[in-house]
Amino acid sequence: MNFLKFNILLMLSMFVISFILSNASPASAGEPSTGEVGATKEINVDNMKFNVMDAEGAVNASTAEILTIAPEEVLAKIGSAEIKGKDFNAKLDEQIPPYVPRNTIKKADKERFLEQMVDDKMLDMEIADKKFDDNERFKQVMAEIEKRVILHFYMSEKIQGHKVEVSDQEMKEYYDKNKETQFKTSEFENVKPAIGEELKNKKLEEYLTKYWQDTAKEYEVKTNEVGLGKIKDIDKLDSSELSLAIYDTKFFKITLGDLKKAFETDKIVSQNKAVHKLDDPQYCAMIADNLLKAHVLSDYAVKNGFAPDKNEKIKAELEKISAMQKKRLFIDTEVFKDITISSDAVKKYYEDNKSSFRDDQIKASHILVASEEKAKEIEKQLKEGKNFEDLAKAESSCPSKEKGGDLGLFGRGMMVKEFETAAFATKKGELSPIVKTQFGYHIIKVTDKIEGKQRELAEESAKIENSLKREKQMAAREEYQKYLKDKYKPQLFNDKVK
Repeated sequence: MNFLKFNILLMLSMFVISFILSNASPASAGEPSTGEVGATKEINVDNMKFNVMDAEGAVNASTAEILTIAPEEVLAKIGSAEIKGKDFNAKLDEQIPPYVPRNTIKKADKERFLEQMVDDKMLDMEIADKKFDDNERFKQVMAEIEKRVILHFYMSEKIQGHKVEVSDQEMKEYYDKNKETQFKTSEFENVKPAIGEELKNKKLEEYLTKYWQDTAKEYEVKTNEVGLGKIKDIDKLDSSELSLAIYDTKFFKITLGDLKKAFETDKIVSQNKAVHKLDDPQYCAMIADNLLKAHVLSDYAVKNGFAPDKNEKIKAELEKISAMQKKRLFIDTEVFKDITISSDAVKKYYEDNKSSFRDDQIKASHILVASEEKAKEIEKQLKEGKNFEDLAKAESSCPSKEKGGDLGLFGRGMMVKEFETAAFATKKGELSPIVKTQFGYHIIKVTDKIEGKQRELAEESAKIENSLKREKQMAAREEYQKYLKDKYKPQLFNDKVK
């Protein structure tokens, strides 16, 4: 039984460890279909794009049948370290979904994957050289993450071991009670599975609530209202104030400092995407309650055999997370430490790009084709007076062809950058020049423009600052990569990559 299915995420959301291995794909104006055998597909893994060839019947091939690099083949040397075929194969198996046959991945993508492995290895060597394991911030983050991982495994086991049953009579009673509202147009047999699931969820919530109440009673949890009232000002508190308890238990105290450490961990794990609404009293109460549950239940779990040194699954998960967080923190500490964005830089960017901070919308249609030559041919026909909708239906490879290429209304940030720039630069009723994107070649027809309000600098400054910071961080990463290559002088043997 997977507890993520149930409506108990409010209670456990702070504790579930999830790491996104691939970035979301960019928003698209339309993507050509590649369903036929032999077509190229693109998958995203760990910030890398892999082009794979569809191979009918190959998806069931075993790893042993499709590995093409000998285990002891040396693919790269980094100082005294080596990356061998077995390392490459194992990493590929770890990163690429099992349904993707390895013999369908293009050589160029395998070479890029090897280059990424070399980059990771150099970073690992630098981290070891700088003795980053002793970094206090890293230790603090891992101590907080350890609580969450322990709790995740402990609560998963508790839920899986708790059998929840719902009788037909209970489901029928629920149906009859809600027949005139929730199920007015539905027969009992049609909604029976959904009712059963809902009642199971409710019973599980009741079980977990009771379990928490019993544990809290055993720990003699007491609330400190003075401490809770200071959460909203947590970023302004000094060290003596941060030592103030928000909860007391029979075994330990939970302080404002503990909560601040949890906040810092959230920001690091989420790569600064975590947002804490400290001006909202309900939010402050919720996060304090979550922290209490994390500390009490993880402590109880450790006392009941879920310590990392007694549980191999927890130990393995923490090792994996530790390696990942160590890299993130090291880069943040060593590479990004001097990156700052001034208010003047934010203001200048806003003024230089003022039109981008309007809530304008446009309505447009497009024709998407695979080659520039075909796009020019269609462009010529349009200039000669051919109907745009008819050509879209006949020639476009985007699903919007069924509606004559109509994409409806969209604002900025909803399409890939090249498409957006061209569309917003085109006047109403006119055609754009041919636009190349990752999906192919587009001809855009703007059919309407709706002017929106100008957003003020104050409401956009945080987004602008983050955007400028990311640009500087990317440049810093590139420079640091050059430093690592100069220091470790890696050798890649791409001819061995098959």
